[in-house]
Parts: sequence; structure tokens; C-alpha cells
Amino acid sequence: MLNDLALFLRTNVYNYRMGIDDDVADALSVEISNIERLLNSTRDCANNTVYYSNKGPNIFETALKHVRQFGQSDHRNQGTDTRLFWALVLVDSALLQALEYSVVSENQKSPELTGISVLNALDHAIVVGGASRERLRWIHQMIDYIEGPMPQRIPSSRVVVDCALVSVDLQHPITRYSAADVDLFLFQQMVQDSQVSRPFIIENAVDQWPVFVSRPWANLEYLRVAVGHNRLVPVELGAKYTDGDWTQELMPFGRFIDEVVYPSSVEEACKAGYLAQHDLVSQAHRLRRDFWIPDYTQVSTGRQIAAHNDGTDGLVDGGVQTNVWFGPKGTVSPLHYDKSDNLFVQVVGCKYFRFYSPDESGRVYAYPQESMLNNTSQVDVSNPDLGRYPLFEKAQYTECVVRPGDMLYIPPKWWHYVRSLSISASISFWF
Repeated sequence: MLNDLALFLRTNVYNYRMGIDDDVADALSVEISNIERLLNSTRDCANNTVYYSNKGPNIFETALKHVRQFGQSDHRNQGTDTRLFWALVLVDSALLQALEYSVVSENQKSPELTGISVLNALDHAIVVGGASRERLRWIHQMIDYIEGPMPQRIPSSRVVVDCALVSVDLQHPITRYSAADVDLFLFQQMVQDSQVSRPFIIENAVDQWPVFVSRPWANLEYLRVAVGHNRLVPVELGAKYTDGDWTQELMPFGRFIDEVVYPSSVEEACKAGYLAQHDLVSQAHRLRRDFWIPDYTQVSTGRQIAAHNDGTDGLVDGGVQTNVWFGPKGTVSPLHYDKSDNLFVQVVGCKYFRFYSPDESGRVYAYPQESMLNNTSQVDVSNPDLGRYPLFEKAQYTECVVRPGDMLYIPPKWWHYVRSLSISASISFWF
């Protein structure tokens, strides 16, 4: 496998000849050549005298610096070729580090090259570099190679949330159906016409998913092991993404559990955080066996399929984009809409949803069209300023509370506000 990865990197290094930074491309090529010589050597690795320069981490840090700059206002005009170049270098230099860690003898390794540092580099390759397709498959293989198999027995740390004790007085509840009453043909009829479709809940459709039975996500220790205690995940810090002090941080997953989701004390709790709208399954692919893509997502709606963040338009999972939402009680998604059909499955805990149809768009005060938040309302649903937004008071809404096992359908362009009523984990499927 390691020889195959080296060959893959060697084959692709010639794609970097874009005239953007040939010195970096040359350095990466040299490092790959050194690894290939180590792999092809018949000597024992502990006594291997093949020259090795340890420049892999340096190339990675250079690429990471450039990719991060693309999000800054004074670098947003960088050409597509430049962005692609540094993203490719970032991903491949992370894979190179994984090779170095696996092949280079201990006395030749850089002190900075550790198992955790390599896994974190691979996380950056996915989250920041947008690794996809063959590169993402190689990342998964190297993570498995470095981490080894999951332990057979995992301690139990189950989060007990009795949603029956969560009381919300619903004034305008949406309709609930049993999965036995909603076959694919009926579901298609219910969602196909976006002008008349509306949110509804299907019960008992996912009861047999492993996330509820054999690999329950309510067991935080299972999630810690399946994702990885030291794996970096993007966490939103702040009450909601429309606030001025809102920010994002790549945080070790174990720290996120211990300090944000389920802190053992007030002293250990950090700022409000939320792992929101993240394709955690593409990063921690062991989770993929814990659930299935709902058959309902495969019906024909006549609408465009959801585009993945990497632009691969439904490359996997039948054109379905999967995101995980995980956080403590009180996390909020401000009133907003999405362009795709959405099946939202509640796995752990309870969430409150409020919905406004597209017909109410004139009363919810969206941010200006030129804003990056143009799909988001300026109104704080929990405490609306009716002096600034008087029409909001007249906006008609429906609402619901989703509990473990509920599958919520949200039509495209429907405004929705979401608040966690407890520790919560959810999976959304855009299709």
C-alpha cells in the first residue's frame, strides 16, 4: 500500500507545473523521491542510510499558510490556478507526512513528526484543503494504517436525555406520519412540487440504524474512539453565526466533547461551541457504517442535486450531501433557508424547529443580496426587535420538536430556525 501511495504522489506531482511556485513543486518531488528510495531499499529500515531531508512538514506549513490566506479580503482575488495549486500541495504534503511517519526510521524522523501531528495534517487536508476523490480515499487508508483497528470493547458513557421531560408548547405543529404510511411513491408526491410541499416528520423510519442500537452515538466514548480523540474538527464558537464575536476553530474532538458538549464542571466548560454542518463522515469514515442514506433521498424531485463543497455534485451517496450537527444544549442556527431538499434525522437529544414558508420572505428581513448571509434573516427569532422589523410579527409559522428517530423533511427555500433543547446529535441529508 505504501508503495502505491508513493507512486500516486509521484504521478500527480507533475500536475503542479503551473508556473506558480516551481521551488515548492521541486521540493515536494525530491521528498517523494527520497521516500521511494527508502521503500525500494532492501536494507533494514533501522539501519537505512538513504539520505532523508525531513522537509515534508515545512512544505505542508507553507501550503497551509497560503490556503488560509485565500479567505482573507486582500487575497480573495487570487486566481483559480493559484488556489488549486496550493490546495493540491497541502493535501499531498499531508499524505507525504503520513508516508514519512510510516517509512522513515525513528533516528531520521523530525521530532515534530508524530502520530498526532500526521493525523492533524490529514485533517487539515480534508477540512482546509478540500481533499476529495482519490486523495480522500488515500487519506482514509493512511488514517486506518496509523490508528490501527478500533478496540473491540469501548467504555460506556451514555448521555441520557429524556425528551419526554422536554416541554415545549407548540402553537402551530407540523404533521407527523408513520414510516409505514409513507412509501417512496407517496413521498415523491409530497415533495415533488416545491410550491405546495411543506415540512413534515416521518416516525419509525430509522429505528434500526446502528446509531441507535449497536453503535449508539449517545455513547460519547464510542464517538470519541470512532472519530479519534486528537482528530481536529471545525467548531463554531459563539452563540450564533450572525453574532459579531462568532468565530471558528479547529479543535481536537476529545477536547470538544470534554469542554463543550459534556464538561465535567463549570470550570472546564469553554465558550459556547457547535460542530455544525460538517461532513464528519468524510473525515471520520468509520462513522459511515453507523447509518444508511435514506431511500427517500433517491426520489426524483426534478430539482438540481445538492452540490458538495468540493464541487463534485453528488460524487458519492447517490447525489446526497451528508452533514453532522453535534453540540450542547442551547446551540442555535439563526433563521435561514437552504437551496436543497433536506431530510434531517435526530439521533441524540431534542431540537426545536420553527418554519416560515418562502411566501413569508418579505416579512423575515433577509440580509442584503450582496451579503454572504443573504440566505439568513436579520431577526433574532427568540427575541425579535419589532421596532426594527415590524412585519415579522405578522409572519405565519409552523413548528416542531424532533426527538431521537424522527426524520424531518424541509423543502428548499423554507426558512427555519433551530435551537437545541439538550445535548444533541443530528444528521442532515441534502438531496
